[in-house]
Amino acid sequence: MAKELTISLGQSSLQGKRATNEDFYGCVTPEGEALSSKGIAMVVADGVGGGHGGREAAEISVKSFLTDYYSTPDTWSMHKCLDQVIQHVNRWVRAEASRKSELSGMATTFSGLVLKGQRYFIAHIGDSRIYLLRNDVLTQLTRDHVWHHPDMKQVLSRAIGLEDHVRIDNGTNILRKGDRFILCSDGLHGAIQEEHIRDIVLAESDMQAAAEQLTHAALDAGGTDNISVQVARVEDMPDERFADLQSEVTTLPFAEDVREGKVLDGYLLVKCVHNGHMASIFKAEDQRTGEIVTLKFPNLRYADDTSFMDRFLREEWVSKRIQSEYVLGAVPIEPGRRTRLYYVMPFFGGETLRQRLKRKSYISVDEVVDIGIQICRGLYALHRRDIIHRDIKPENILITKAGRVKIIDLGVSLVASHTQFPDEGGHYSAPGTPSYMAPEMFAGEMGDERTDIYALGVTLYELLTRKYPYGEIEPFSTPRFTRWTPASRYNPEVPGWLDAVLQKATEAAPERRYEAATGLRFHLERPDQAGTVPINRALLERDPSAAWKIAAFLLGLLAAIELILLAGSF
Repeated sequence: MAKELTISLGQSSLQGKRATNEDFYGCVTPEGEALSSKGIAMVVADGVGGGHGGREAAEISVKSFLTDYYSTPDTWSMHKCLDQVIQHVNRWVRAEASRKSELSGMATTFSGLVLKGQRYFIAHIGDSRIYLLRNDVLTQLTRDHVWHHPDMKQVLSRAIGLEDHVRIDNGTNILRKGDRFILCSDGLHGAIQEEHIRDIVLAESDMQAAAEQLTHAALDAGGTDNISVQVARVEDMPDERFADLQSEVTTLPFAEDVREGKVLDGYLLVKCVHNGHMASIFKAEDQRTGEIVTLKFPNLRYADDTSFMDRFLREEWVSKRIQSEYVLGAVPIEPGRRTRLYYVMPFFGGETLRQRLKRKSYISVDEVVDIGIQICRGLYALHRRDIIHRDIKPENILITKAGRVKIIDLGVSLVASHTQFPDEGGHYSAPGTPSYMAPEMFAGEMGDERTDIYALGVTLYELLTRKYPYGEIEPFSTPRFTRWTPASRYNPEVPGWLDAVLQKATEAAPERRYEAATGLRFHLERPDQAGTVPINRALLERDPSAAWKIAAFLLGLLAAIELILLAGSF
């Protein structure tokens, strides 16, 4: 069952020694799709102004934000959502202040927190605060917008209602299970020290009790202001969604002037190992750890190509999900470190199967079988997570210097949690390289485990023969999968059992192929269980010497018959 974002929440507000309580807070914890797309939102506001103006400004701001935020389009970025809603709130407060004389000059602080997916987002104005308590360390996530004056109390330099256009502090970072957030008005942090706040929240397992203890501690310490607190602890989290990665990196600019010797975000680019049409790949040194890694940069020509960006981001997202020694994963990047668009992978060296095919004139049957077994193990790791690679080919199989297979390039993979939409004809876009694509992909299918098995079968066939089982397929052509050619026709060292395995892996009808990578791997590991090639081949292909002997015998027999017939005519 998929996990959801859940929190424990505590809230408390005391009037203190003030005549009225001008603070206001609120929290929305939705369910279902709203929780997934919008997350959990909470706000603390501290109103200022004559009469009832402060209280009304705070209440309008909190209620309007929590209503309008959940009405914003799902296609908007979080930054746009928060900015648009808060600007609307600001206009409403100013309009109310101008319409009612008793509310003139009203304003409010605003400290908003949204927990969404695996990230948190902050929108802040004024001197209320948001703290994060993680690993026993209390960190202030906001800064106070105040003027310091020696002869008077601090004066707000920013607040909702002060100006026609409010300037908002925004922030985002990674969310962790167990994180505790404290949202509070200045009645709390102005009365007790941060160490005291930390100790109270750390000592209390019940968040409601923690919130009440905080407000009473401020009052007992002599606080004279209104005191309002929200304490939220993250109890459970969903797996990272693709949208979370998009919101994190799509605003990053493409890297320019990428070259050997350059240092970017603490990575020293040591050597360019691939400079292709779509991306550049560099061997690099992480100067913070001394680790040798790989950095992949998208080509600048694709800066405005949304489909390419989806592919590039998907590759990183999927790579983080897989823990397999046969699939090349992604290296986590510390929050805030990445300033350009790239992602980081381990560095293994070695070469792709395409490079090996170009370098070596001969790849033995034993070597091909070993490679096939390892690829099957990598595909099993992907398939058990409901991920279909959809582009298995020699270019996307890395062989490390230690001889280990690493499946790479997951950019067009099919992920079960990502919605796929057909075109008007009910078909899906067919990614991949034509000669390795299964017949059903040309018919508009999305692909499944058997399409990966087909591509693997073609790849192994090519390693053994330098050819394709149904011939090479050109882009934009309409291929016919009617005549399968045994690999042994091109390479006599291919045994009959391996021909049988390759034919079953590359059957045109998906229901006749191996259903899972484990079945293909079993026959590669146990040739005695694979059978023999289930096709009729000409004797000339199977045993040329015997074929010529039979032909000679038949010719001799025909000659003898002719002689007998001639003798009988006399």
